[in-house]
Amino acid sequence: MTKLLNIRCLYALCLASLLSLSLPAFSANPEPTSAAAAQGEILVVGASGRSGVYIIKALEQQARAFRPMTSNIERAKGKVPGDYNWVQADVRDMATLQAAMDGVTYVISVLGATKFEGPDGPEFVDWQGTRNIVDAAKKAGVKHIVIVSAAGVSQPNNAMNKYGNVMVWKFKGENYLRAGGIPYTIIRPGGLESEDSTGKGIAMMQGDTLPNHGGFSRADLASMLLAAVGNPDAYQKTFEPIYEDEAAADAWRTEFGALLTDEQLKASAGNE
Repeated sequence: MTKLLNIRCLYALCLASLLSLSLPAFSANPEPTSAAAAQGEILVVGASGRSGVYIIKALEQQARAFRPMTSNIERAKGKVPGDYNWVQADVRDMATLQAAMDGVTYVISVLGATKFEGPDGPEFVDWQGTRNIVDAAKKAGVKHIVIVSAAGVSQPNNAMNKYGNVMVWKFKGENYLRAGGIPYTIIRPGGLESEDSTGKGIAMMQGDTLPNHGGFSRADLASMLLAAVGNPDAYQKTFEPIYEDEAAADAWRTEFGALLTDEQLKASAGNE
C-alpha cells in the first residue's frame, strides 16, 4: 500500500490543486463495464474541476452520453480543452440545478469546497450542495447517484476538521444521500494526484478505518466512477480505494458485488 501522507499538507495541496488552472493529461479505460452503465445520460457535477476533467474525457472515450455541469461556462471553456455542451448551474441554487438535471439518468458528483469558510466553504458546498443534488435528483427521477467523498470522513477527530469542519460537512452530505431513497455509491479516495492511470492493483476497503492517505490517481478514480455508475453491484455501498501491490490490475472491476452494503456494514459493526 502507499505510504501515509501528512494530513495537513495533503489538504492544503488538494485545495491548491482545485484552484489551479493547469490541465492534466488524460487516460481512461475505453470499455464500459456493463450494458446498464452504457445507457442513459450522465450529469457530471464539478466537471470543470481537477477530477471532473478526467471523468468527462473518460466518458468521451467510451462514447457515453453525458452532460458536463459547471457554475461558470466561460471559465470552464477556458480551463478544459474540447468542445463540450456545458450546462451552467450552481449546486447552491436549486432552480438552476433542477434545470441541469432534467432528463438525466445518472449523476456523478465530484463536488468539493474550494475555501474553508463562506459560500464556497464546506457547509455550503459539500453539505448543502450534496443535499440539493439529492433533492433535485429525486424530482428528476435519477436512477443512481455516485459521489466522491474522502477517506477518513467519518472519523470525529480527523485533523482535516480544523479546516472549516470539512469532514463533518462531507459526512453529513453522505448521510443525506444514504437516506434519500435513491440508489447510490460513495467512493472515498485519499489525496488525489493529477496523473494518468497507474496500472496498479486497487483494493476497495470498507469501514473508513484508514487515515486519509495520498497518491491516488484521478484517472484511476474516473475509471472507478464510470465502472460504478449504473452498476447494481455498486448500489448502496461505500468504499475507500487504495493501491494494493498484491492485487491484480483491474481485478477491482469484478469485485463490486463482494462489497457489503452500508446496512450490512452497520449490522456487522453492531455485532462486534
